[in-house]
Amino acid sequence: MQDSDRTLGSNRTFGAPDDASTLIPTEQVETLPPGTILAGRYQIVDLLGVGGMGAVYKAFDRQLTRIVALKTILPEMASTPTALKRFKQEVLLAQSIVHKNVVRIFDIGEDGPTKFITMDFIDGVDLKSLISERGKLPPAEAAGILRRVCQGLEAAHAAGVVHRDLKPQNIMIDKEGHIVVMDFGIAHSGQSRGVTQTGSFLGTPEYMSPEQAKTENVDARSDIFSVGLIFYELLTGKLPFQGKTVLETMFKRTTERAIPPAEIDKTVPKGANDIVNKCLQIEREQRYQSVTELLEDLETFDPTKKVGAAERAKARLRRA
Repeated sequence: MQDSDRTLGSNRTFGAPDDASTLIPTEQVETLPPGTILAGRYQIVDLLGVGGMGAVYKAFDRQLTRIVALKTILPEMASTPTALKRFKQEVLLAQSIVHKNVVRIFDIGEDGPTKFITMDFIDGVDLKSLISERGKLPPAEAAGILRRVCQGLEAAHAAGVVHRDLKPQNIMIDKEGHIVVMDFGIAHSGQSRGVTQTGSFLGTPEYMSPEQAKTENVDARSDIFSVGLIFYELLTGKLPFQGKTVLETMFKRTTERAIPPAEIDKTVPKGANDIVNKCLQIEREQRYQSVTELLEDLETFDPTKKVGAAERAKARLRRA
């Protein structure tokens, strides 16, 4: 299958419980029945689910005779002419990212009060589903997935786009193993705060950076923190910073260092452990300063070299 023929996930778990944790108002979204035609062009085939930004459908583009994914947008993201203009500008910026590891956005449209985006329909599963099915992955396989994710992010960052909601649910793997990063829909250009104009958080608590949790300005290094969390989960099957409440989960990452993955699972290679630890520094100045730097380490670490007992003891002392 050629890239140009790839079409967004029949098995994609849109609206799964993990998606619902994106901190945007979750008012009851009115869904469209199959057969509905939007803008005289897109015919709704099936509801794929309801996520943080709105409902997602499998749709048929009658003009170009192809299947697409169509995502309707919550009203609050385009509630005023100014907000709508900014939203369109942001989506157009995301649309400018052309890379084999980034899902393509085709169109921004509206039909009366309904605003929507159309994009690639990827026939596959998301990374979260893979983790749920298999648990932790072999380090070399985990690093290979992250390399392709980072290659997509590198292109986005070069275009001035920060994802701001990077998580396994937004990483798709098609039936041929091709990986794409999706849902740049809440991405903002350059530096911006992690809140909407109504004061709601943008992002998912488990995968937020400390600066997002503190509603500070975010830049590309926020995505690097999220990459570290995903790598941690792929290597151990678990996430750090577990709290009893959403707020506690968010707060912990602003004050506590993550337990190194090699302390959770002694089979985690030293190189992978070091990469995760650097990604998850609380202060962004201490993280990788670019995805390009991170990629260099992902491409060269030795998956056979383990963390020694003495090094694990030193890490525990540093945390104490």
